[in-house]
Amino acid sequence: MVCSVSLLASCAPAFRPELAVDYPTNAKRIAQVDVQVYRLDTEIEVTNTSAQDLSGTRMWLNQDYSLAIAEFPIGRTLVIPLDSFHNEYGEPFRAGGFFAIDPPSNMVKAEIETPEGMIELIAINGIVERNWMSAERRQGQQRSR
Repeated sequence: MVCSVSLLASCAPAFRPELAVDYPTNAKRIAQVDVQVYRLDTEIEVTNTSAQDLSGTRMWLNQDYSLAIAEFPIGRTLVIPLDSFHNEYGEPFRAGGFFAIDPPSNMVKAEIETPEGMIELIAINGIVERNWMSAERRQGQQRSR
């Protein structure tokens, strides 16, 4: 009985109250930039294609889960595990995956919080394959026909 209880405890989400931050509902909406946030299964990929350095900011998903972004200069691509984002109670984003006990959450909105206000990003939900994998699979399908 003790083993089964400890096994279930290890499957529980990692609550991190020290990472809990409230969403800035009164922050000024600055703009929407052409920075796309792709969901790649249990992580996101985002490239800073804007004209400004976004270092020292906070990224928000679904106006609920956030993560401090230390370094995000122009042209940098970040690949971030979704469970690195936490809500106001310290609960991680439900990313899904092989060992997940809960269904994954959708990513419907992505924003960057700056001292000046909120910058809206383009959120692309779903499991997106990397371009080279997609091209390789398409070539293989064309050969088999």
